Amino acid sequence: MCGFITTISIKEISNSDLLKANEYISSRGPDQTNRLSFKKDGFYYQSIHNLLDISNSFISQPIFSDLENLLLFNGEIYHPRNETPDTLNLYKELKNNNLSSFLKSAIGEYAICTINIRQKLINIFTDLIGTKPIYLGIKKDSICISSYQSAIKHLSYKEIREIPPNKKIKIEYIDFDNLKINYQDFFVLDLKQYNNSYDSWIKAFINSVKARSLHFKSKICVPLSAGYDSGAICCALNKLRIPYSTVTVGNSENKKILKKRISINKSFSCIKHYQIPPLNKKELEAVASFLNRKLGNIKYSHKDTKQKEAIMLHEDSGALGLATLCKEMSSKGFNVIISGGGADEIISDYGFNGKKIYSHSEFGGKFPKDLKSIFPWKKFYGDSQRSYLKKDEMVSGIYGMEGRYPFLDLKVIQEFLNLNYDLKNEKYKSCISEFLERENYPFEKNEKEGFNPMKSEINIFKKLFIKSKKLFKRIPLIN
Repeated sequence: MCGFITTISIKEISNSDLLKANEYISSRGPDQTNRLSFKKDGFYYQSIHNLLDISNSFISQPIFSDLENLLLFNGEIYHPRNETPDTLNLYKELKNNNLSSFLKSAIGEYAICTINIRQKLINIFTDLIGTKPIYLGIKKDSICISSYQSAIKHLSYKEIREIPPNKKIKIEYIDFDNLKINYQDFFVLDLKQYNNSYDSWIKAFINSVKARSLHFKSKICVPLSAGYDSGAICCALNKLRIPYSTVTVGNSENKKILKKRISINKSFSCIKHYQIPPLNKKELEAVASFLNRKLGNIKYSHKDTKQKEAIMLHEDSGALGLATLCKEMSSKGFNVIISGGGADEIISDYGFNGKKIYSHSEFGGKFPKDLKSIFPWKKFYGDSQRSYLKKDEMVSGIYGMEGRYPFLDLKVIQEFLNLNYDLKNEKYKSCISEFLERENYPFEKNEKEGFNPMKSEINIFKKLFIKSKKLFKRIPLIN
């Protein structure tokens, strides 16, 4: 995880404005901040990059060795052998004019910006689901690309676009009055449902967890609940014998299952379980106020719901719990959080057999014989997928912790899409359920609970922020 701002402008942007804008994203890269500024052919090029260094290589960005190759990178490329830092691999492929081909075959979570100064050409790459945030700001005399919308807003851009997932975007800026912006889908998925076994999905998922856990100097933690997603992550780590720690906030989880899981995990490779007490009213207000100061008023809602009013990110129970968790774990030296994000959006659509568990479910988790008839469903790329990734990235980013998402791995998603529709619909979260059952790992079957960092006896958060109980039910979660 890193954070960056880069601008190309006819008029130079003041250092004070750039530094102020960078305050919104600097926590994403607590290890090093690097600046680049120069003028070429009538354009000012100004960049700030904030580095979270997992590899202990401290490779400063932007990497810029000639007028054709400037690279800004946020995320990770996971290699079976961690011999060469991600950024150097990417820059080598960029200079060899092979970056697109390399990314299509790589395992990774990323948002990448490259600039060819000689050709006046920008390329932006996002991974399949768009796990890492990136935005584009446009004015009549400048372009700004940044990890956060708030940084671009500070520089007085009115037109700001969130870069969609699964895209290669080509921007020609020879003439700011006539920008040429071309959007291309980057990955093509196979929608044939031919696989009659869960084996390939389970293998892909275990490999996905492995890649995200053994990447350089990662010190990982897993938010532990009694549900499917965190259980599958711990189960995979246990099978792989990879050291990790778990953490739970509050006391709303099924205590019996949680106790069993903690015991099983410790008998394998879990080093320690951290239990953070539930938050009281005063503590909740303090966390919410802190998030509001750091992030501003970020709207938090799903586009396909008929909510009368959206809440703010700093008012969401999941965001408050995640902030509490990240603050505690980052203080103990953890730099990576393995998240269950995206499992509901891809595997269940928050429903089962046509019955919606949450009102924002689109098709109740009943997959059709012809997957093309619903693909891509709203949650696959957008909707709650975007909301919850925004929450995970922005909140964990405050504490310099990198979110990694094994359920959103390209291979894992492809293997799920290729599952026979009968297997998809066999049971709730069928492939995860099958994995847990095979490993005799305890979980709450057919249950989907939102994350609650408060005392289970009195849900203070509802009284504090949410007027509508129905609205609160639509806003989970740490997966």
